[in-house]
Amino acid sequence: MFAIIESGGKQYRVSIGEKIKTEIIPSKKEGDIILFDKILLFNNDKEVQIGTPYLDNILVKGEILKKIKGEKLIAFKYKPKKRYRRKIGHRQQYFEILIKDISQKASSVSSEKSEEANDILKTRSKTKKTSQKSATE
Repeated sequence: MFAIIESGGKQYRVSIGEKIKTEIIPSKKEGDIILFDKILLFNNDKEVQIGTPYLDNILVKGEILKKIKGEKLIAFKYKPKKRYRRKIGHRQQYFEILIKDISQKASSVSSEKSEEANDILKTRSKTKKTSQKSATE
């Protein structure tokens, strides 16, 4: 069983027990539980569901393990014969996330998170309805 999720503008193929490296999510810290609600594709070994653009009845639950840094990138500007040199370094920060659960219905999420999951699904359906109304007008 696997799913393809969207987080931070990027797509990830995830399955239960897998660790992924995503960009930092604001207002989250180590040890927090994350519910990914933007599911593009779900495969449970019997059937494949494809979202248009997202699936409404699937949630992926993950736990933030730690905050890590990527490798150092160097940007170097140089103009010959002008004594112009600029060296800039950058290290991107990431979250390492362990995928705990891929559930097909909001009711199968743990009881403490079920209200949050239902709210996510309701807001997503509301935004779809408003975008459909504006498209028809």
